[in-house]
Amino acid sequence: MPGANSLSEALELQNQLTQMVSSVGLVLRKWASNCSELLNSIDSDMRLSNTSLNIDNDDTVNTLGILWHPASDVFYFKISPLSFEGTLTKRTLLSTIAKTFDPLGWLSPITFQYKTIMQRLWKQQLKWDERVPTDIKLEWEQLANDVQFVKDIKIPRFLLVDSDNLFHLFGFSDASERAYAAAIYCRSVSDTGKINVQLIIAKTRVAPLKTVSLPRLELCGALLLVKLMDFTCKALNYPISQAQFYTDSTIVLSWIGSHASR
Repeated sequence: MPGANSLSEALELQNQLTQMVSSVGLVLRKWASNCSELLNSIDSDMRLSNTSLNIDNDDTVNTLGILWHPASDVFYFKISPLSFEGTLTKRTLLSTIAKTFDPLGWLSPITFQYKTIMQRLWKQQLKWDERVPTDIKLEWEQLANDVQFVKDIKIPRFLLVDSDNLFHLFGFSDASERAYAAAIYCRSVSDTGKINVQLIIAKTRVAPLKTVSLPRLELCGALLLVKLMDFTCKALNYPISQAQFYTDSTIVLSWIGSHASR
């Protein structure tokens, strides 16, 4: 799902892609765009639908399990209900959890709860088709009620602002006794002073079953953030003015600032 800063750049990109795949006998079909001019340059039978995606209506495109709304140019999720009839088992829980696709961690507050529930079930050595304990069942039912509001979350597709001259990345890491996490935000400033701040990516990991001290988990969170920032900088392929890292653990900051031999 590439993009461009202007219609001319988008048309050139489209032309290059078409020629590249046609050189090996392939044809790119199912084109979709939030730009009607670009779609008009493509034969109707090469588009995602027989008619161009009208940016004034509610047409959506489903890509890798995430919905894209061309009219408002935002991503959003449509998660299947978590509640179902019958016995709640480890097998049914895992099957339901697997239906949530969140490659960039935008739903980390929810998927984190998925992970901790499954970890507790593994720790209790529950069999696949054995009924889950009452406390987990109640927690899952509450989560099922909360997940229905995910449909209200909108993630803007476009990260920048027009004529950007400053593009900063801010990374945050944190930890608890249950898990640790990292999140990266971008802050772009245009020539006119317009500021835009957005979440780019996040990642969570549950704490290992073997007891680990909280400062150690905070350090794991800092390491996760550094790796996530490296991945993000390479993936963005955009000149970054500055990248900053934040953690509220003074112990971790002291460890990081100590001599490399430690």
